[in-house]
Amino acid sequence: ASASAFKAVACPFAFGTWGIVSAAAATAGMAKSKRKGKEEPLLADEVMTAAEQAAWILEDALDGNYFDFYPESKRARFDFLALRRLQALYNSAIVYLFLLAFLEVPAWCDTSNSFGFLPPEERCKVDKGTIYLAGLPHIPPGYSILCELAVMMVVWLKLQAERRLQKTWFKKHPYVNEAFCQAGKAAV
Repeated sequence: ASASAFKAVACPFAFGTWGIVSAAAATAGMAKSKRKGKEEPLLADEVMTAAEQAAWILEDALDGNYFDFYPESKRARFDFLALRRLQALYNSAIVYLFLLAFLEVPAWCDTSNSFGFLPPEERCKVDKGTIYLAGLPHIPPGYSILCELAVMMVVWLKLQAERRLQKTWFKKHPYVNEAFCQAGKAAV
């Protein structure tokens, strides 16, 4: 029962994350095109039309944001949309981290068998008294750490994409909180 619960809860996120993370990394500016013998970022010199800029401004207004400056480059919009996709993944990762707190083995339990599935009654034995556990299956500590590493990678990628957007396209006009990006990357 514990192994199937782990697969149902952890595997879709942990193993599905890698495909999403690699796709997000490719759209966050790491995709390059070869032109004239040198590598250049995709969409680097294309300019948005007035309608495309207006759509971006309207989209931000509907989200409750207003900014004085919007770049004219299509690459800036492309980077912004990549950040929005990472933001959705980031939100899911934070929720998953919260749920993982209920399913991971408590620190005071036996963690010597890092990747083995044991019933909570065997893993969390005490000499006297009764322990009241939640009755939920525990994810072994080794798998729990791997899941936490995947979540931390998503957090790092999102903060890196935010910083890149700010440094590349909004140097004089802040779009994201730079101090928050730096503090978050330092915590990761």
